Amino acid sequence: MTQEATELPGGCLCGAIRYRATGYDRAVHCHCGACRKATGAAFTTWVCIPEKDFALLAGRPAYRRSSAACNRGFCAACGTPLFMLYDGDGEVTVSLGSLDEPRAVRVSYQIWTEERLAPAPAADLPSFPRDPH
Repeated sequence: MTQEATELPGGCLCGAIRYRATGYDRAVHCHCGACRKATGAAFTTWVCIPEKDFALLAGRPAYRRSSAACNRGFCAACGTPLFMLYDGDGEVTVSLGSLDEPRAVRVSYQIWTEERLAPAPAADLPSFPRDPH
């Protein structure tokens, strides 16, 4: 079931690609090795949006087939990972970090936890609100 309808604009780092969603079904942290390699991050958070609630507003993403059932879309100019399209599932799976306001999304659950690098961010490490360097 779609979460509360809300405007969720987003795009790539350089601004060449822009999109908008008007709701989402769920958001998940994915710990699989494929997402780790595709994004360069320890895990990736994906926002699952019904195709009817998604619109590409500007630019043309580049796509790469990353598995037998999935294409990954990214900006060819700046490299921002933007979305995944699974064959026939009716969703656009958007990277949380590409949203303009990612705090508007509530994460529902985690997947591929058997491949997780660490159970959680290290709470015992010093933390800074900004880079101290």
